[in-house]
Amino acid sequence: MLPPRPQKKHSHKKKIFVHLQANLSTFKNLDAVILAVPHRAYLAEGPDKILSLLEADGIFIDVKSAFSSQDISAPRLYWSL
Repeated sequence: MLPPRPQKKHSHKKKIFVHLQANLSTFKNLDAVILAVPHRAYLAEGPDKILSLLEADGIFIDVKSAFSSQDISAPRLYWSL
């Protein structure tokens, strides 16, 4: 039987708190929007609201494929996994 491993202190680890920005209208003329986690609050806004935050040639990156490419109007680019 092996002795238990000593607990290491990780001084490099930090707690990072991220708050959802509930009022999306505070953002305008963005080059890109990355939807990494499809939170209900953002999904309820729908793709049109998210696209309204972008420049006309902006990029919408939808990591979890929460929306469909048919929901995205040209000339905006839509990337999803």
